[in-house]
Amino acid sequence: SEEFSLGNVHTGLEKIRTRLLDLTARNKLLNFRHPKTSCLRFVDTTLDTVFQHLVEGNTLALEAVPEPHIGARGSANFSLLIESSQEDQIPAKDYAGELGWKTDFDLDSLDKPPRMRVLAYQDDLDRTAKKITTTARTSIEESGANMLYLCFGFLEWKDSETVQASHAPLLIMPVTIGREKAPRNLGWVYHIQYSSEDLTTNLSLVEKMKRDFAVAVPYLRDEDTPSSYADAVREAVSNRPEWQVKNFLTLSLLSFGKLLMFLDLDPARWPAKARITNHSVIKNLFEGVKASSLTFPDEYRIDDEDLQVSVPRLFYDADSSQHSALIDALNGKNLVIEGPPGTGKSQSITNLIAPALLKGK
Repeated sequence: SEEFSLGNVHTGLEKIRTRLLDLTARNKLLNFRHPKTSCLRFVDTTLDTVFQHLVEGNTLALEAVPEPHIGARGSANFSLLIESSQEDQIPAKDYAGELGWKTDFDLDSLDKPPRMRVLAYQDDLDRTAKKITTTARTSIEESGANMLYLCFGFLEWKDSETVQASHAPLLIMPVTIGREKAPRNLGWVYHIQYSSEDLTTNLSLVEKMKRDFAVAVPYLRDEDTPSSYADAVREAVSNRPEWQVKNFLTLSLLSFGKLLMFLDLDPARWPAKARITNHSVIKNLFEGVKASSLTFPDEYRIDDEDLQVSVPRLFYDADSSQHSALIDALNGKNLVIEGPPGTGKSQSITNLIAPALLKGK
């Protein structure tokens, strides 16, 4: 099968790793659309100042465009106000420009204070920020995985088959978001903070560029800042003048679970003495294994003295069938465990991980 290579461990493993990446236009890490309802874009700041401020452990508050008020006629924004019969008819971007905000999403490189200004009035900002906060919290509670990231810079690229350019995030910082009541109960104030997890290279972009365009997008280095990494990417794509690096700053929900699996399955990341391609389970998966017949395991008499050496210490309670499965697994047997909901499969997994850790695995 083209989808699954039987007979060759290296080829099969590489095909499975490629499928984990998703190098299609559906992948947000290659074709990010900046949806208004599930991401926030920032203006009137500088990538490096925001980055440095967050890396140092500080928080940054999301800042909405102030609500327009018809005030003194001598104010700079009065020309906009008199054209509208209702305050909410003035676009937030236009009013922000009247207030002196730089409203271009492609941020300039001049030093500016670290701030997170959004081209939206407070109600619209609250609506989007609440949705992002709820989704991010649910992801952590249900899967333990953080999905909230601040993206510093994007590569604008296109292939020969598409007219519209795609945008792929470059330096990706995992962050957390919190909120507190605003003074005088005027809505909420949302704060962004660096989560202290590792900064992330866009592996989908690295692999896409390498496989389809022979372009070596660099990996993120420990000493990199958004501007230094953007320069390195700009140099890597210099032979494609139609591609550009954009200084966008975007808060969004992204998923990296499959990318972590992609790294875990890289043979080069395994110790020389314990290559994943030499593991018996992996070899059986791709090369097959000869068996005379299908066998079913025995259920051991757990209380027999002869078995006491083999019976593992338990993290959760286990009945005799679960106990027997643990003994077989810890003795190196390959087996399939099945059962309807509530029969203890997850408990058995935990009971298997605990003694494996105890043995230094």
